[in-house]
Amino acid sequence: VYIADAHLGLLRLRKKSKKEMKKSHNLFHTVEIVASRVYDRENDTYSPIAFADDVTIGPKSGTVYFTDASDIMPSLSKSKYNVMYTSKLDGVRRKASGRLLQYDPKTDEVTVLATNIHFANGITMGDADETYLLISSTFNTKAKHVLKYNLITNTLEDNDNDDNTNDSSLLWTGFTDGIDCGDFKGNNNRRCFVAIPVSTSLDPFLNFLLFTLPHPLDMRVRTFLLLLPERFAPSVDAHPYGAVAEINIADGLPVSLYQDPSGTDISSVTGVTVHDSKLYLASLEHNYIGVYTPN
Repeated sequence: VYIADAHLGLLRLRKKSKKEMKKSHNLFHTVEIVASRVYDRENDTYSPIAFADDVTIGPKSGTVYFTDASDIMPSLSKSKYNVMYTSKLDGVRRKASGRLLQYDPKTDEVTVLATNIHFANGITMGDADETYLLISSTFNTKAKHVLKYNLITNTLEDNDNDDNTNDSSLLWTGFTDGIDCGDFKGNNNRRCFVAIPVSTSLDPFLNFLLFTLPHPLDMRVRTFLLLLPERFAPSVDAHPYGAVAEINIADGLPVSLYQDPSGTDISSVTGVTVHDSKLYLASLEHNYIGVYTPN
């Protein structure tokens, strides 16, 4: 089992050998750090994995693909690492510093597949043939929130088209997070869903400041917000909301929305897992897993 740890990097949970079990009082498993940095061959230097976010495994090759959300490391606040505050800083700064990384268990090497992603968040394998990945780009409001990486051509599809007058961000109700795909019974089709923990429409003033002001005025506002103390950062639970969007696999745009507008049953949905034609939803605010059967 591979784990994306925002502070430590890529981790692995594995069974211990008999010798290891004798030395550790018969504990069956151990957690080890697989990678905390990436080697840059061109510059002959290492760069840290600053914010490991999500992970998926190729069903055929066994290759591990994971996201490095930002080059801002989680901040230490009151002896705890505050990953939420780090994500807010990245959203206000709006710099595309996220990366798509690959770990090969056979060679024990980590390589960079793609860069310049606006907060590379959730990741999932798009199909069973392992031909492409889908990546949730949380703060990519100019174009698409869901990007596609082609594993055959090793390219990240160019979704930032300045000539496109139709702003696809208007189709979304909020920022995206975890993403997953799965086969559904009955019609034998593959469907993909992405979690939406926060609605941009619930705080129109902040949305205006961050994404509507013309340049360079927007940069001055962002700089001012970045200088504010952490206690003034916008709260996730200030406006309870929870949603999951089904996306069109071809273009990454939403086609259906399942939402709890007031967050009564579940809010701050950050993770979605497709299993047995159901959606299993993870939340930052609740100590339970939500289960939903889409139409």
